[in-house]
Amino acid sequence: DYVFFTRGLLELYQADFSVGYLEQALRLTESVLAEFYDEKNGGFFQTSTGGEKLLIRQKQIYDGAIPSANSVAIENLRLLSRLTGRGEFEEIALRSEQAFSRDIREQPDAYTKFLSRTAVFGKDSCEVVVVGPSGARETEALLSALKKKTSPDLVVLFKDTRSDPDLLATLAPFTRGYIVQDDIAAAYVCRNHTCNSPVIDPAEMIRLLP
Repeated sequence: DYVFFTRGLLELYQADFSVGYLEQALRLTESVLAEFYDEKNGGFFQTSTGGEKLLIRQKQIYDGAIPSANSVAIENLRLLSRLTGRGEFEEIALRSEQAFSRDIREQPDAYTKFLSRTAVFGKDSCEVVVVGPSGARETEALLSALKKKTSPDLVVLFKDTRSDPDLLATLAPFTRGYIVQDDIAAAYVCRNHTCNSPVIDPAEMIRLLP
C-alpha cells in the first residue's frame, strides 16, 4: 500500500508539478525505509517492524498480475533519487536489487516489472528542470514540449518563480541555484544532475535531450 500509493504520487507530480505530491512521496518513502527495509541484507519485508512478531518476515519480488511491492519500491527509490538528487536512495535500490539477483537470474520471466524498470534506470539519468512563472506563455511552451516527449528515462521538475521558488529546493537541493533572467522561463537539461546552460527555446531544449 505504501509503495503503490507513493508511485501514484510520483505520477501526479510528473503530471502537474505540485510540489506537495513530491513532498508526500518522500515522506512515505522514509516511512517505508524505517518500517520495512532489511538493513542487513537489502530488500523490503512484507510486514513492518511494528507489526505482529512472526517466525519469518517474508520478502517477495515475484511479479504476477500485480507487480511485487519490492519491484515498485525499488522503482520509487530510483525515481526519487533522480528527482531529488539524493544518492542514498540509489544506493538502497542497488543493494535491494542485489538481494534478489540469484532468484532473478534463475527465472527472469517471473520478474518482468523489476527487469523492465531496471533496464531503464540502468542508464545515465536525464533530468530537465524548468524554471519560470507558472501560467506564463514561455513556461507552458517548455512544459508542453516535454509532455510530448515520451521517454521512460526522462524526469522533469518545475521550479515556480511566481509562488515559492525555494519550495522545490528544500526537496531537491540541486535545483537551488537554477535561476532565470527577467522572469523568462528557461530549461536546464541535465545528465546525472550535471546541467547545460539554460535554454529558452523549446526546440533547442528537445535537441539537448538524449
